[in-house]
Amino acid sequence: MGLATVGVTVLTFSYGSVPWVSLALAMSFGVYGLVKKKMRLEPMVSLAGETIVVLPVAAVYLLVVGMTGQSTTSSLSTGYQLLLATSGVATAMPLLWFAKAAQRLSLTTVGFLQYLAPTISLILGVTLYDEPFTTVHLISFCLIWSALLLFTLSSLKGRLAMRAAGTGVQKG
Repeated sequence: MGLATVGVTVLTFSYGSVPWVSLALAMSFGVYGLVKKKMRLEPMVSLAGETIVVLPVAAVYLLVVGMTGQSTTSSLSTGYQLLLATSGVATAMPLLWFAKAAQRLSLTTVGFLQYLAPTISLILGVTLYDEPFTTVHLISFCLIWSALLLFTLSSLKGRLAMRAAGTGVQKG
């Protein structure tokens, strides 16, 4: 935890202000993973519940956009409208798969996997889109991933010790 905290702190001081959006996003993903792990609902039921929760917000937004004449979907070709309509499936399937995986994997593994998407985004940003990646970024990245590596190795060592002791692996 200390290494990761130092990594985030170094980047925060370099940035000049607290990155509230990044921290809120990280916390929301952590809470989302925890809730998915602890819920005893079938993944499809869980995803349907999430959709029902955000449905009123989305409906109000679409209503306001439509009433103010800011909707751009009517100007799209039929092909693009179909693509837009089916993009919901492209969004829902990974969420469904994540819910299924979260129930089967340990919380440690789910937490570790949460770092893959931002890391892949970072790599794509730096290599394909020439995003800046300074020495400070490198130091922070190395500190955070060192913390993840230590945490993962510690968790694996604990599981192996439990198995060797004959207690089995506990879910959770």
